[in-house]
Amino acid sequence: MATDIKFFERFQAQLENQLDQKRETDISSAIKSSILRLLILFDAENIKSNTEGFEEEELKEELEEDIDILKSLQDAKGFEEWIKDQLEYQSELSPEDSDLASTFYIGESENCEYKNVEEFLDDLDHERASKIIKECFENARDSKINENQTQLKKIDADQFIRFSFYALEDLFKKSPELLEYQAVSVIPLLYRSRQEEFIQNIKALTEADLIEINQFALTSKDDYLKRFLNDVPSIKESLEEMDNLPRGEKQ
Repeated sequence: MATDIKFFERFQAQLENQLDQKRETDISSAIKSSILRLLILFDAENIKSNTEGFEEEELKEELEEDIDILKSLQDAKGFEEWIKDQLEYQSELSPEDSDLASTFYIGESENCEYKNVEEFLDDLDHERASKIIKECFENARDSKINENQTQLKKIDADQFIRFSFYALEDLFKKSPELLEYQAVSVIPLLYRSRQEEFIQNIKALTEADLIEINQFALTSKDDYLKRFLNDVPSIKESLEEMDNLPRGEKQ
């Protein structure tokens, strides 16, 4: 029971992180709102509430049905059929009850991006949407991923650079003296400030990512970001070495 519910919690976190990673130009509003619809339907807390009091076998069947639906959305055709069913259902509801405007941004108001369902579907990349869902599903189901890490963002070099800028900005607000830091200086701060997401993102960088980051650093006009990006390989190495230290020495 707990494990199954935890899957939906992890899946929800994965979807939220995917949306958070994407810039306005990365995916269309149609994909974003489709993912939001999925978040609403498979919200972990709602599933807990809706299955409260179920017998073990009944609960198992209910959760497996939900998982089967998610599996069906992992290819373009399955996702296309699902989203069309969702839009058709919402179109049949009264304006007061329909989520067309609030979730899918379909309608005549100034807050809507699409005048009708046809415009929405024309802007929806079924293949890309299904790949996002598949990636989130697989990450949530992977029992080898530490539960504390499954909610962390999986980012590439470009996303790491943007993430670093804002993370460092936050760190330096708290410790402005680190504007003149060396790589070794930032490691204790990362641990003390519990910047677990930042730490895991550094550890996850590949050699190809490090090369791309170094190339960006050469042209960066932001001085402290340039210095940090240049030091990322040595920070990554030091963090990995610290994993082998006793917990009390990570200070």
